[in-house]
Amino acid sequence: MPSTLQTLTDLNKAGFKPLSEEKSKHYAAIGRLMMVVSNEVDAKLNGLLQTMLGGDEISSRAVVGEMRIPDVMAAIRRIATARALGKDTIDKMEAVFSEITSLRQARDVIAHKAIWAKGNKMAFHNALIAKTESAIEIIYFTINELNEFSRYAKLLGFRVQLLMPLLVTLPKSSAQNAFLLLISQHLITLAASAKLKMTPNISKARLLDLQNASEKSHLAVKALTEFARPLDPKFGEAQRAASDALVGFATVLTQLDAPELETLLEIPERLRPKRQRQEIARPQRPRRSS
Repeated sequence: MPSTLQTLTDLNKAGFKPLSEEKSKHYAAIGRLMMVVSNEVDAKLNGLLQTMLGGDEISSRAVVGEMRIPDVMAAIRRIATARALGKDTIDKMEAVFSEITSLRQARDVIAHKAIWAKGNKMAFHNALIAKTESAIEIIYFTINELNEFSRYAKLLGFRVQLLMPLLVTLPKSSAQNAFLLLISQHLITLAASAKLKMTPNISKARLLDLQNASEKSHLAVKALTEFARPLDPKFGEAQRAASDALVGFATVLTQLDAPELETLLEIPERLRPKRQRQEIARPQRPRRSS
């Protein structure tokens, strides 16, 4: 069973030293990962849950605000199950959630363990805080791996947004909701104009996706306005079509600056399922001579 002193001694003999230079490239990689996971994964998952809950923003924030990400994913699962969204939708959602869980496990190691460094390699250890000596461990990451995790976190944020058409439906039960739908379409159109101005060098494929989604949304909302009479039997069908088309248009809008799908699906080697090669080293106490 290793001891705290032995663990630190072994690290020192291997050339690792406590990380103390605040402006080091090690801290830059760590800080970048913390920021990107928070902004691109945590915030977008939180926003997805708020959108699924519907209602006014104040109420949604009161329920969801600052909720831990495992709890956010659990809540999204419960809503998806309650709404009987189907096995294919659930499988796609769980695939993204599984990758988010793997990334956050690595992020938690980096955030909560002490850091020693040797060149570009970092040793994250809990020798000083482990509950028992048998729980002492060292997990190694390189600066390049942390930077790769940061790029990957941004891709996961785009994939969370791609879940919107599968998991979110706008209100579709009354004439009042139809009016809100039309207002939402107007606001999203304004946002689209702003997004286009801020997104340089959009690929032809992305522009074609946007054009198709915009035309579909426009036609569906136009049909809704024609049937928007509470007693018209076609009203519900038209409203559902407009809701789905509008969510689809909003989703395409969020993907204008996203990489192609093949790139979005790339997983860092250290985070791949069944092959999470975190170099976990449990220091062993030297055998006593007999």
